[in-house]
Amino acid sequence: MSKEAYADSLEHWAKCFRDGTLDDSFANEIAYLLEDKAHDLRIDWQCDRGICEYSDRKNGRCQCYNEESKKAADVRGDVQPTVNLIHAPTKEEWIEIAECIWVGALEGGSNYWIEYIDTGDNDLKEGKEIVEKNFEVIMHVDDGEPQPTRWYRNSFDVIVDGITLLDGKRQAQVFEDIGQLDAYDYDLIIQLGTFGKEVFC
Repeated sequence: MSKEAYADSLEHWAKCFRDGTLDDSFANEIAYLLEDKAHDLRIDWQCDRGICEYSDRKNGRCQCYNEESKKAADVRGDVQPTVNLIHAPTKEEWIEIAECIWVGALEGGSNYWIEYIDTGDNDLKEGKEIVEKNFEVIMHVDDGEPQPTRWYRNSFDVIVDGITLLDGKRQAQVFEDIGQLDAYDYDLIIQLGTFGKEVFC
């Protein structure tokens, strides 16, 4: 589960305590703790994506991340220069990237764990539609349960979130020569964008 989805869930339960749906003598205190944790998760999620209020656009990471990394490196006595690259694809490049990844995943990369995907009559093999509409997809996942588990995501968000969580080498390949990626890479991007981590190997 992604940090953002986890934060949404915590806020939902906090609301249930606040409005009296769930009754407890410490309802307000429980709601406060849930809201506080959700806030922390949202800040972490924003830091991970380089979009928190302390964002350092030159380095592509938030200053929180850079300061923590520097402190950890100083403790180890292992201060090494780093180079962070920023990729800014055009809309046309995003259309090609999104189409390649979804087609690669649907034609063999991810079909061992995705039973089927509801797209609401949208086309996951059409990059322009993926990017411009960012339509909802409901992935029916074969996770060993009697009924497939459903994961609700948006078509373009899955791609962006998945690429964001890739290692630097694969990220560079996505933006410089997507043809270097294979079915495993496409699957990894979809899993990272859906679950926040690789779940099926």
